[in-house]
Amino acid sequence: MNADGVKEEDYEYSVASELAYNHYYNNLNNEKTQELLDNYMEGYNIDTQLSNDMGVVIERPDGTAIVSYRGTDPTNIYDLTSDALIALGYNKEEGRAIPGSRFDRAEQLYQSANDKYPFLDVTGHSLGANLADYVGRKYGENATVFNPGVSPVEITAEGKPKSLTRIYTTDTFDLVSQISNLYGDEVQHFIIPQTDPTRSFLGSHNLSNFLPPQSILPLGLRETIIAPQVQPLLPQKERNRIQDQQLEQYKQSLCLTNPDEYNFCKKPKIKKIDLNYKK
Repeated sequence: MNADGVKEEDYEYSVASELAYNHYYNNLNNEKTQELLDNYMEGYNIDTQLSNDMGVVIERPDGTAIVSYRGTDPTNIYDLTSDALIALGYNKEEGRAIPGSRFDRAEQLYQSANDKYPFLDVTGHSLGANLADYVGRKYGENATVFNPGVSPVEITAEGKPKSLTRIYTTDTFDLVSQISNLYGDEVQHFIIPQTDPTRSFLGSHNLSNFLPPQSILPLGLRETIIAPQVQPLLPQKERNRIQDQQLEQYKQSLCLTNPDEYNFCKKPKIKKIDLNYKK
């Protein structure tokens, strides 16, 4: 953990999380969402075919994408029901999303984007962060999330998929994301100072704590702004294959230098068969 603030390469994720809310509250108006995106980041584009009330898909200048999930609308009973399910640990059944739930729809949005783009990352804030973490764990994708809503049941669950998630929370008490501090070594966790002036717990929970300052906008293509070319993670199967290959090469090098020291270097003895043997 650290208290240095949001890493500059992660600003695109907080912006994408903000755009997921904006797109929803602007009645899925693609032109307005693109205009807001242009103010934040140069060269990025809203995927108008895939973006919906669940979240937005944003194409980077290099052709990769970000899937950003929207957080809770407190006036939407569907969202409040999802929050209640998360709190009780009933949002999934044996690692599978309940059909028709926001977790199920989050998977559908991910799968549509994954079919279209060569690489992608997932992100979100609050409920959206929980959706991104779920999708990231299940499909082995990199997730960067902000103040995720987490259930105690999630923390203590056994057999939970390994996480590639980076969590950002504020250094003040946030009722919604407080339990995420217990995730431990499964995630990379950054704690940053609260900048939102709101005095209630909403101030610590607000996404505004993680957005880039106006002074460096727009992020993107200018040399004076650090907005790195994202190096997407390889699919999990490919990463496993490469790790196995590297391990095998390392073993071979050990066997060349010390063939008698390691058991795996010793070739099994082949039993000779006496062809002249007769009963």
